[in-house]
Amino acid sequence: MKRLITITALIFSVSFCMAQNIKDQVDKQKQIEAQQQQAIKEKKQREAEAQRRAKEAEEERVREIERYYQNAIESAERNVEQKRYEMAKQDYLTAYELKPENTAFINERLNKIEALIVNEKREREEAERESQYQASITSAQKNVDQKKYGKAQEDYRSALKIKPENFSFINQKLAEIEKPATLELYYDKGNSCLEQNKYEEALGYFKQANQLDPQNSVYQEKIRTTEIRIKQERFMNAAESSYRNSQYKQAVDNVGKAKELGSLPAHMQSKADTYQRKYAQEEAKRKEAGKKVLKTIGLIALVAIIVGVVLLIPSDEKNKE
Repeated sequence: MKRLITITALIFSVSFCMAQNIKDQVDKQKQIEAQQQQAIKEKKQREAEAQRRAKEAEEERVREIERYYQNAIESAERNVEQKRYEMAKQDYLTAYELKPENTAFINERLNKIEALIVNEKREREEAERESQYQASITSAQKNVDQKKYGKAQEDYRSALKIKPENFSFINQKLAEIEKPATLELYYDKGNSCLEQNKYEEALGYFKQANQLDPQNSVYQEKIRTTEIRIKQERFMNAAESSYRNSQYKQAVDNVGKAKELGSLPAHMQSKADTYQRKYAQEEAKRKEAGKKVLKTIGLIALVAIIVGVVLLIPSDEKNKE
């Protein structure tokens, strides 16, 4: 009986130990599972926190991008209002880099800016063209008032190149000054030829001017003085020919004929002085030679007298004997 009790107690003890062991294992397993669940929970919490923070950061980034984007758009619009188009373009490009999804809107704004730039350039060029045109017209009128018709023609032609659409008005102005401009041209060319001693050409221009305006005494006087210069030039050419042939008297005579027509211009007077100086020198030489001849003749006569006297003296002595 005791043995049975002992066995039973032993069995109970073993069962209790086993049960306790199983319980410990179960508790340990539950503890492990609880720890695992806690770890999973904490991980989820961390992940949720990270997601929350990432979401907040993304939202902040989006808000910042939107803020920079709006600043760029506002700056661009201000620059457009102030006609600072290049700066406005840079602002819109900055906005595009911030929000490339708004490409259509930004491209529309950029195209409008390009149109404004083209229009402003056209207006600026038109204003400059108008300024140049008005300057040419004003200068032309000023030259007309000062009777500088050649310059006035140049100004009107410059104005026509600037605004060819005004050809009717400009051609009318050119027609109004055509005659005085032609007269001025002939007169200026005639004077230029006079300065270059081209008298025949000068006379031709003055005669053309006189044909256009026969009542103008200025052209008539120019013709008269130029014809005198031509005659003087002919006498001086004859004088030069005589001078080259050593006919100094004839050269001086031709100079005298030229001077009878009026005072000589500087280049003719210079030649006249040369011819007269040479003639004076030759005359001085001729007179000196004449004096020498007279002196020689006088000496010869004196010698002849002396010889005659000498010859007569012996004859007288012979007669006395």
